[in-house]
Amino acid sequence: MLMLFLLAVPLCALAAIFALRPARPLDLVVGEIVAFVFSSGAAGLGILAIAAALVGWLAGPRAGLGTGGFGRLGRGLLFFDAFTLLCGIAVEIAGLEAAEPAALAFAKAQVAGAYGAWFWGGTGLLMLACFVLWRGAWRTGLRPRTVVFAGALSVAAVFLQRYVLLVAWQTHGLSLPYPPGSYSPSGIELSVSAGIVALSLLLLLPAARLIPFAPVVYDDRSVVAGRTDLRRALVVASWLALGLAATASGLILSWRGGTQSFLDPLLPASPVLFIAGLCVLTTAGAVYELLPERAADTSLSPPPPSLGA
Repeated sequence: MLMLFLLAVPLCALAAIFALRPARPLDLVVGEIVAFVFSSGAAGLGILAIAAALVGWLAGPRAGLGTGGFGRLGRGLLFFDAFTLLCGIAVEIAGLEAAEPAALAFAKAQVAGAYGAWFWGGTGLLMLACFVLWRGAWRTGLRPRTVVFAGALSVAAVFLQRYVLLVAWQTHGLSLPYPPGSYSPSGIELSVSAGIVALSLLLLLPAARLIPFAPVVYDDRSVVAGRTDLRRALVVASWLALGLAATASGLILSWRGGTQSFLDPLLPASPVLFIAGLCVLTTAGAVYELLPERAADTSLSPPPPSLGA
């Protein structure tokens, strides 16, 4: 729960970075920030459902989520998908009614312009994910395959939303004396994206073997409650502090902290520092689990001696 709170702050800051642009109406910026946060939740739950299924496949069903766990993920995913869809439609309506020319051109390019196929494709995937989850919850229950399929649809939909949000604004939403253009990813860019996904899957292979995703859920033996391991708590607290410091420093430097707004950041790799800080924060739970406990914390209660002995 602490990690979720710590991730909420940089996520909102990242949404502001994506949404804040020159001459954007304030209500449109707020709507895009809200839509960005909800879509991040939808994509995160979708990735979590896919990862849980992969962990169960790689390390055995006892290490993965049960049917009830996938059901809870599915209900949360349905909530975030529905709000992402509503927020996205509301933002587009606000953009089409905007008086600022750049915001209006940006909205038109998404709905009926060069990026209409991307926008409606992402919207259609979100609608399909909501329908699949709603139908499963209403009729047969949220089975793991249903949740994983809807999670994959949600991840693809959010990817298309991010693509349009970044690219369409560069070609149609800038208040610059240039004619509007279009953009499509090259083969090299697609290969790099596929490589990132492949690297993530490769990193999951040792993680499924090393990180105890469900170490004692199915263990019927009783464990004696031990004292709090201060060394373990200090290491994890230091890890969290390092992640917070890297995230805050990267964010401040990316916002041109310490220099003029029209100059480059003091640290050229400040966005990388921000992302590295987020990675450190998300791995705090794994660090806690991988640290060895003291012998007193892992000792099992011995069986009672028999009278015959």
